[in-house]
Amino acid sequence: MLHAYLNLYGLTLTYNRSFHLLTFLVFGTYSYIFNFDHALKNDKRFRKYQIRQEIKDSTLAIVAMDITNVPVAMLQLNGCSFLYDSMVDGPGLWYEMLQYPLAILFMDTGIYWLHWMYDGQKSKLRYADN
Repeated sequence: MLHAYLNLYGLTLTYNRSFHLLTFLVFGTYSYIFNFDHALKNDKRFRKYQIRQEIKDSTLAIVAMDITNVPVAMLQLNGCSFLYDSMVDGPGLWYEMLQYPLAILFMDTGIYWLHWMYDGQKSKLRYADN
């Protein structure tokens, strides 16, 4: 049984990673060609390998997000989540009122922490003005 779950995890992870990387590369290339102001390359703060480094960081972030999100998706697919047909079946009206603000608070807090951890460690090394 565990072997089947590991195979499903591997297939799902491969599919997610491939889809997200392909989407990022297609839309990123389009945006770089048509939306990016290429005059910014002449700025003295523009590093020689900045675009390559940003692509590398983005692809690593996509892989990390897929690795953390696929187990949650698999748990949901295997019945470890609760979906209610009506409010009567759920925990109550208090949950109906609080679920959206709590979800937004949870996501914003997580995003803030991720940016704080990433920027706190990396910006001192990479984006320091010389």
